[in-house]
Order: sequence, then C-alpha cells, then structure tokens
Amino acid sequence: MRTFTSRTEAARFGTCAGALLCLLLAGNCSGGRAPATGQSSGNPTAPTPTAAPAPAPTPVPAPTPDPPPVLSIAIVDLAGSYDPNARRLGALNCNFVFPTDPNDRWCFNAFGATLGSRQSPAYDYKVAAGTIVRAAAAGIVRRIDAETNPLYPGEFEVETRSSQSGTYLVIYDHVRNLRVALGSSVEPGMELGIAGIHTSNRDVYGRVELQINRVTNAATGQSEAVCPRGFGTTTFNQAHDAALAAHNSANPAFASSSVCLTDVVRP
Repeated sequence: MRTFTSRTEAARFGTCAGALLCLLLAGNCSGGRAPATGQSSGNPTAPTPTAAPAPAPTPVPAPTPDPPPVLSIAIVDLAGSYDPNARRLGALNCNFVFPTDPNDRWCFNAFGATLGSRQSPAYDYKVAAGTIVRAAAAGIVRRIDAETNPLYPGEFEVETRSSQSGTYLVIYDHVRNLRVALGSSVEPGMELGIAGIHTSNRDVYGRVELQINRVTNAATGQSEAVCPRGFGTTTFNQAHDAALAAHNSANPAFASSSVCLTDVVRP
C-alpha cells in the first residue's frame, strides 16, 4: 500500500477520489455541498410544452341573395294598338273568345283569374298559331319538361333561373319547336320556340303562359307563384296593361280589373 508523504498529497488524493465517485453516481458535486437556493443543479427539468392556440375559424361569407328576375320583354308581340274590328293586339288574338265555352272566355288571362276551380298562376295568352315566344328575362335554362297532357303533344315547359340554385323561377309553358337546350343562357328577347297549338270547340289557336315562381323551401323544392308585374319594367307592364284592355274590350262580361288579381297563388 502506498503511503502519502505529505498532507497536501493526501488532500489531492481525496479530491480525486470524490470526483470519481460523483461521475460514477452521475451526480453533481460542488465540493460535497448541495447547490444553493436558486442555483442550477446541473440537471434542469425540461419545460412543459405550451399548446399553440387554435387558429381562429375563417368566417364563411353569407350567401348572396339571388336577384329577382327583371322582365323587360313581353314573351309574345303585344306592340301597337288594339284593333276592335280585327280584335287583335299584336299577336294577341281576341277572336278566340267564345262566350258559350267557359274555358274560352278570354284572350289574356290576368294573374289570379279564375279558371274553372282554380286561380291562374300565370299570364296566359291566346295568340295566332306559330307565334314566336321570346325570353322575358335573362337566365339559364335549368329544366325542360315535356307536357304530359295528351291534349298538348309536342309542347314543353321551360324553366330558367339566374343561378344554379336561384330563388326565382321564370317558367314558359306550352312552347313548341324549342330553340334552346338545357344549360343554355338566354337574354331578353331571345327566341325560345313558338306557341303551343290548342283546339277549342270552334277554332285552333296558339297559347303560351309566363309564370314566376318563388322558392319557399329549397330542401323540398316547394314554391309559390307570384304576379309577374312586380318584376316588370315600365315597358313590360304597359304592354300587359294594353293586353288586359284588349281582353276586356273583346269580352266585357268577363273583364278583369287588374293584371294582378292577387299577389300570390299557392299550389
């Protein structure tokens, strides 16, 4: 065994032995003393991670309300003045008024007029066969249905909207020889086809309707008919006032007081 020759050598040996013991024990020795308060021990505890705040949700803009249609063109020619002898106003032909037939006592049906047991949900025109039918408002053709009534072979109902899920539907009924297809864009005055051909007990005549529906339940597709006058320009409304006056002159016993006898017709 080695002996120390001096106190200094013994002290150095003790210090080295203590350091070795600290390394073996993975400790932190500071001259054999615990670290003072506030002093690092050499093994700091890892900080608890703080969760990043959730990003604020991106606000979803409210859907833009579907604009109502603007009716600027009569769907059939109503130009000029009523001729009481020919009983005509443009393409409107009031010779097709037959007082003996309750279904033929009109040449222009006002919105809400009584038709048998129901109210008319549209402007309804009697015209010469072959009369051109034009778009009243801009839109996109979203539906074309063939008439199922065997009395109206070869006729179609054409629906346009201003957008894919538009609130307002512009409906043209009893149209033949279609000039448009599903998805077509239409502008006021564009030809859609010609008026359907109807047969009364005395004659053959053209007939076409303009109907404006407002969707009341998008999930079910339910809608109600509203009077076209509320969507018409001054020119459009004046033309239909003239059409009503022609009807009243040709058939005063069944005159209507207004082109809108009610505001809404529900199915």
